[in-house]
Amino acid sequence: MKIGVIGAGVSGMTIGNLLEENSIEYEVLEKKDVCGGIARVKSVEGVPYHMVGGHCFNSKNENLVAYVFEKIMPKNEWVLKNRKAKIHLGSEFIDYPIELNVAQIKKYNKSLYKSIVDDFLCAKRRNLENLGDWFVDNFGRTLSEIYFLPYNKKIWGVDPKKMSSRWVFDKLPMPNVEKFVSSLKRKEDDDMPHKFFYYPKSGNQNTFLENLSRGLNIKYNYNVVSIEKKGGKFIINGEKTFDKLVVTMPLDELCRVYQNTENSVLSLSRGLRYNKITTVLWRAGSVDFTWLYMPSTSVRFHRAINVGGFVSPERNYIITEVLGGHELEDILKWNKPEFLFEAIDHNISNHAYVVYYKDSMKFAGEIKKYFKKQGISLLGRFAEWEYYNMDVCMMRAFSVFKEVVK
Repeated sequence: MKIGVIGAGVSGMTIGNLLEENSIEYEVLEKKDVCGGIARVKSVEGVPYHMVGGHCFNSKNENLVAYVFEKIMPKNEWVLKNRKAKIHLGSEFIDYPIELNVAQIKKYNKSLYKSIVDDFLCAKRRNLENLGDWFVDNFGRTLSEIYFLPYNKKIWGVDPKKMSSRWVFDKLPMPNVEKFVSSLKRKEDDDMPHKFFYYPKSGNQNTFLENLSRGLNIKYNYNVVSIEKKGGKFIINGEKTFDKLVVTMPLDELCRVYQNTENSVLSLSRGLRYNKITTVLWRAGSVDFTWLYMPSTSVRFHRAINVGGFVSPERNYIITEVLGGHELEDILKWNKPEFLFEAIDHNISNHAYVVYYKDSMKFAGEIKKYFKKQGISLLGRFAEWEYYNMDVCMMRAFSVFKEVVK
């Protein structure tokens, strides 16, 4: 049995390692000349420029963490970093998550503080499908209106009421009345797994990616433009034949390159929605955050990442993210936070985040059922059309591996 894996991102390389460890014949096909996918970084002036967001490693799954340290890259080659996240609210910087740091708001706006507390305690906390109503129903109207709703409209480019709430689980700290009340009197920590993360001591995420690729059978510069199923085999570009196929390429692209795709499925694929993002690397001033969330509409950027803090000694460099594709000359005309000094690099992504439109997710579900019937295994954020973090992609690789080899 020979297994083909399309894509040498984190998902594809993780399943590649599992195939390699179990002496199963396979080949990973990667269209670029390097591995890593959207987790790949570019070294600029000695700092890691995360061109498609800050993809860093950590997990609440202890078995996955142990696997990475034992099989991929030893723990002594990593640095444990605190994820010091803040929210830029007006002129203030409030610790994340906002619902556990409302006491900080009291210091500068007692009226707003009272409104937040009253609304939060009266919230019904139902599991609503509509994302906009889910925020109001779980965090209260005031917190939703000053942070959750405007921020999510900025990052998705969609009215949250038109989106599904399913992506929030394991992405956001879930509202807890007991911890909320306690946090009004003393500091409470959130229990999310990504409140800290591991970063390579080298100061470059690519060190981890190169370790993940080490010893794998990867064919670089191989762009998959055609997949055909004949006689129970999968034929790639009319020349490579595999008994089984694992695909990490975006679901919408797979629909176009798979020669057997039915017209009804192609039609559904045109309803899939994803966002591009534009990032800029800046020389910057000294800041007291790792991640910064910016809900205000007065600033186009929705997030800033202090990547200068990823290296040793720490340096003053920040990445900003904004929804969509924007040229640097236009960005330089925008209003920007005072801690940003000089832009030194710029990138416009292709696929960055899947958008949880209600209809779009229904379409994705139908398409995934179709490819399952075709015998194609889907793996990763864009193939599975789910907002997976790096660790979830890796855990999914373990599950898909078991399905493929059984």
